[in-house]
Amino acid sequence: MSDSSAATRHPMAPFDALMYRSESDPHARSDMMAVFVLAAAPDFGRFVETIDRASRLIPALRQRVVDPPVPALLPVWAADPDFDLRYHVRRMHLPQPGTMQTLLDFLAPLVMSPLDRARPLWEFTLVEGLEDGRAAFVAKMNHAITDGLGARHYTEIIFDTEPEPAATPLPPIPAPVELTPRDLLGEALRHAPQSVVGSTYRLLRLGLRPRSLSSVSAFAQSLRRVLAPSPVAPSPLLRRRSLQRRLLTTEIDLADLGRAAKVAGGSINDGFLAAICGGLRRYHEKNGVPIEALNIAIPISLRTADDPAGGNRWAGARLAVPVAEPDPATRIKCIRALVLQARHEPAADALSLLAPVAARIPSALLALAAGSGLAVHDLQVSNVPGSPDPLYLAGVKVEQMYPFGPLPGPAAMIVLNSYRQTAYVGINLDPAAITDPELFATCLGQGVAEVLELAQPGPRNIATAPRRRATKTTPRAARR
Repeated sequence: MSDSSAATRHPMAPFDALMYRSESDPHARSDMMAVFVLAAAPDFGRFVETIDRASRLIPALRQRVVDPPVPALLPVWAADPDFDLRYHVRRMHLPQPGTMQTLLDFLAPLVMSPLDRARPLWEFTLVEGLEDGRAAFVAKMNHAITDGLGARHYTEIIFDTEPEPAATPLPPIPAPVELTPRDLLGEALRHAPQSVVGSTYRLLRLGLRPRSLSSVSAFAQSLRRVLAPSPVAPSPLLRRRSLQRRLLTTEIDLADLGRAAKVAGGSINDGFLAAICGGLRRYHEKNGVPIEALNIAIPISLRTADDPAGGNRWAGARLAVPVAEPDPATRIKCIRALVLQARHEPAADALSLLAPVAARIPSALLALAAGSGLAVHDLQVSNVPGSPDPLYLAGVKVEQMYPFGPLPGPAAMIVLNSYRQTAYVGINLDPAAITDPELFATCLGQGVAEVLELAQPGPRNIATAPRRRATKTTPRAARR
């Protein structure tokens, strides 16, 4: 293998491998999708050239996963010798009337379809035919490639900050790597003695590293808290799971949300979570199933400025959020305390610590573990900061961007992505759990509105519906 080929392959990190191998259970798929609404349909040739350039600069876009036949060995990312840009870059036309609702309906089957694991794990689609001459760039990617903050770096490569940037030479194509699962097994057998010695040395260094008894005790206590079953039972209303998906979108003025959260001493993320809780309370009450609290999972970013864009750098935290609390300010304060506690848990990154072992468990057992925990979390919620400046794709301005996170078990995944002065929210939900998406959309809009009312002068009456509504806070629901 040449040096150039060696540079286009690398082992998959244990945490990423755990996510990838868990997908042997289809309910645990971790594909994520972003929808960028464009002011017009770009020239398709220029669009393809833009993606071609990005695929030469972002290694993951030309790498496939080579998974060895023995689960004790981790998969490898390797530049695909059969890479075909025409497979990954697609062009579709939206049926009439071309509304945003039509687009959400159109994309529902796309978000449900698994990516081809024999190829690089992404698909980019230009969808033309949106009303007013607009178009949509739909980027679908497997979560094993990167996380939300890592994807933001990819966005900086794919998009421009001006409509006509200075021309630059097209980067060279990464050297392809001819590699099979059997090759990986052979390499492992040849290097087994060195691997055993190296692993033993690393374990001895780790075991002999000085640690105080107090730090060990604190970590053990934290680990018990992190791994302990939640004191809150899953919602009886959201228990069912399926492979079906529905999409909702909404927008919130970012400055309004920040001001409202600040009134209660919280962050934008705290205000967002409090708004979701208000919507969940209403949805349960409307269905005659009032509840006190729900389990919501949130990611805690571990990414630093020195980390590469690829791979996942986050830890999961479980919050028992106070859904029944009627006062949004009190909810924000409670959520703020829960989030801070989760962030400062010494064992918050327990899954990453266990990943080197867990990723080597046979896929069938991983599937059983994933299936047994399908309804552990009622919802997952994430907040990814985006660009504060306008972006352009192939010379066309990006007007809106909606993130749709994966749904590996919860009833819904709700993601906020900020772009310029707006918080764009994408909701990927399981209709077997949330059986009335239209009512769910209305309730979420009301939850957002009551949080935004905190920033308004004058007394509040928390026993009645809030007077002020956010701009476009009633999400669009995909009906099928």
